[in-house]
Amino acid sequence: MVFLIKFSKNSLTFLAAPVTSIINSSLHQGIVPDQRKICRITLVPKIFPPKHVESDVRHTAVTNAIAKIAEKFVSSYFNDFYDDYTDVNQFGSVHGRSTTHVLLKVMHELFVAADCSQNIIRVLFVDFSLLKSNFFRCYQKVSI
Repeated sequence: MVFLIKFSKNSLTFLAAPVTSIINSSLHQGIVPDQRKICRITLVPKIFPPKHVESDVRHTAVTNAIAKIAEKFVSSYFNDFYDDYTDVNQFGSVHGRSTTHVLLKVMHELFVAADCSQNIIRVLFVDFSLLKSNFFRCYQKVSI
């Protein structure tokens, strides 16, 4: 394992120029090759050995390494440019903002509204992750 890490660190200087050329030519032409659009879905067991496919296996997408590098550079330029234009209430897909931030903001708004005795507050929280996991379970049963 140590040999593999040393080998990969030493080979970075040799790989930097060709990888940079590949990414730059792709961006210049405005075309992403099909090889970089494909990802492999791998099932990773949560427990070993998995007993149930529905609950004991996690889906993981394995993406091409060059595609990950290009995506990181493009997203950093994109985020730097559009940070001034994003809404302050936009929490998803924005660096530095998460669901924790939106929950804190909602709770703050609720507490401010609760300070006035004339307000009536009704709140409904829906967890869409349960719907998503049930969808995948149905999909797995159909595909198996």
